[in-house]
Amino acid sequence: MAAVPSFPDADSSAVALSTAHALHRQGLLAEAEVLYRQILQSQPQQVDALQLLALIEAQNQRPAEAIALFDAALALRPDLVSAWVNRGVALQALKRTEAAVASYERALALQPGHVTALFNRAAVLQQLKRNHEALAGFDAVLRASPQNEASLFSRSVLLLELGRYAEALGACESCLALKPDSVDSLIQQGKLLTLLGRADQGLRSFDRVVQLDPGHSDALHFRGFALQQLGRHLEARDSYVRACALRPDHAKAQRDEGLCALLLGDFVQGWRQYEWRFNQEERVAPSRDFGVPRWHGTEALEGRTILLHFEQGLGDTIQFCRYAKALAQQGARVILEVQEPLKSVLAQVEGVHSIIAHGEPLPTFDLYCPLLSLPLAFGTDLSSIPAPAALRAGERHVAAWKRRLGKDTRPRVGLVWSGNSFHISDQSRSIPLADFSQILCEGAAYCSLQTEVREADRLALKARPEIRICSDQIRDFSDTAALIEAMDLVITVDTSVAHLAGSMGKPVWILLPANPDWRWMLERDDSPWYPTARLFRQPEQGDWSSVLHRVREALVDLVERDERQGAGG
Repeated sequence: MAAVPSFPDADSSAVALSTAHALHRQGLLAEAEVLYRQILQSQPQQVDALQLLALIEAQNQRPAEAIALFDAALALRPDLVSAWVNRGVALQALKRTEAAVASYERALALQPGHVTALFNRAAVLQQLKRNHEALAGFDAVLRASPQNEASLFSRSVLLLELGRYAEALGACESCLALKPDSVDSLIQQGKLLTLLGRADQGLRSFDRVVQLDPGHSDALHFRGFALQQLGRHLEARDSYVRACALRPDHAKAQRDEGLCALLLGDFVQGWRQYEWRFNQEERVAPSRDFGVPRWHGTEALEGRTILLHFEQGLGDTIQFCRYAKALAQQGARVILEVQEPLKSVLAQVEGVHSIIAHGEPLPTFDLYCPLLSLPLAFGTDLSSIPAPAALRAGERHVAAWKRRLGKDTRPRVGLVWSGNSFHISDQSRSIPLADFSQILCEGAAYCSLQTEVREADRLALKARPEIRICSDQIRDFSDTAALIEAMDLVITVDTSVAHLAGSMGKPVWILLPANPDWRWMLERDDSPWYPTARLFRQPEQGDWSSVLHRVREALVDLVERDERQGAGG
C-alpha cells in the first residue's frame, strides 16, 4: 500500500481532498478512503468528501453504506446532480428499482440533458418492463448524444423485445457503424436478421463473432439456430454441441441441442437434453416445488397418486396427456393439472382419476411429473409412441352445432390459418387469410375454427362469404371439439387445433414452415404422434405459395372423390 500523507490541521483539508481524489482516480481506493475519512473526522459536513467516499463504498460493493453517505451529502447540497445519479446506481445494486428511477428523475429535474441519468433511467425502466417509457428515454439520450453506442444498443434490444425487428436492426447497425467488431452488436445483428427471415445473413454475423472469439458459446448457440432456419440441421446440431462443450452449463444451448435431436429423430439424446429447459434463466417451463418426489420412470406406482402438470402451450398439454393411461395401467391414481380452457375437453382422458385447472386447490399426491418429461420417463422412441388420448366432444354439444350449421351434403372443412399472435414462432407459422384462402375450391362447405381473428383477416373474410364464421360462438375448447366433430376434415397451421383434431381421430392437414417445431420432425408427410395427420411442408423458408397450391390440389381431389362416391351411391 502506498504511504498515506498526514494532514494534521483542518486548513490542509483542501490539499487532502485533492490528494485523495487523485488516489481515487488512480484506482487506489483503500488509500483514498483513508484520506476521505480523515477529512470527515475534522469536517463532517465536507460535501465532496461525503459523496466521494460514498462512491468508494459503491465501488467496493457496499451499496447500502453508499446510499447513507449520498443522502448525507444531499441533505447538505440537494442540487448535487452527480450524487443523485450515483445514488441511483447504488439503489439499482440493491434492486430498489423504483427508488432508483426517482433518484435519476431528481438529477434530471436539475439537469435535463444529463446523459448518464437519462441512460440509467431508461435502462431501469426497461428492467421494469415499462418498455415504451424506456424507449422514449433512450431516444432522449440519442438526442443529447447521437453517437451514444450504449443507448443505440439498448434501444435495439428493447425494440427486439417489442417485436419491432426492422427498427431494432437499424439501431444495431448504427452501433456497428461506430464499432464494426463489437461482439455484442454482431450477435444482436445476427439474431435480428434471422428473425427477419434473413438467416443466411445472420449466419455471417455469428461466423464473424466466432472468427473474432472462437470460444464464444453464445455465438455458437445462435449460429445453430440460424443454421436450423436454413434447414441445415446436422450442422446446427454440431454448432450446439460446440457451444455446450465450451460451456456445459449453457442451458439454452443444451435445450436447443435436445430439440434439434428430437427434430432429427434422435429421441434418446433429445428427451434427456430437453430437461435443460428447467435450468434456463428465462424459463418457458418453470420448475415447481410440490414438496414430493418427482417420478422419473423407475419408482413404483402401485397404489400411489401422481400429479401430471402442464408446462407450456395448450397443444403440448393435449399431446402429452396420452401418457395418463400408461401410468394408470401401472396402478397409479392420476391427477391431471391443465390450463383452464382445456379442463372440460380433457375431463374424459383415459387413465385420469381427476382433472384440475391451474389455480384450483390441488389434492394430496405422492409423486409428480411435468407432462413434457413423460417421454423421457417412459423411454419413448419412434416405435413406442403411445396412441393419442382419444378425445371426444359431448354428443349433445355436437348435435347442437350440427343444428346451427344446418344440413349440407358437401364435405365440411374446418379452417385455422393463424395461431396466438404473441407466440414466438407466429411470424413463421401463421398465414394471412388473404393468402390462405387460395386453398378453397368449389364443392366443400367451409367453417372457420379460429377464436382469434385479426383485423386484416376480418376484412379478408368479407371477401370470402363461403367461409362460415363461428368465432363469436366458440366459448371454450368444448365448442371447438364439437365443431371439429362436425367436420369431415380440418386444415390448420401448427396450432393447438392440430393437436385437438389429431387426438379426436379426425383427418387433419397441417401446414408447416420449412423449419418446423420438433414434434413434426423432417422429410415426412405423416406424424407418428397423430395417425390421422397429413403434413404439408414448405420446401424452403417463407414459401407458403407452393404449400397452398398442394393443399388446394389435395382438396380438389377429396371433393371430386366425394362427388364420385355420392354419384355411385
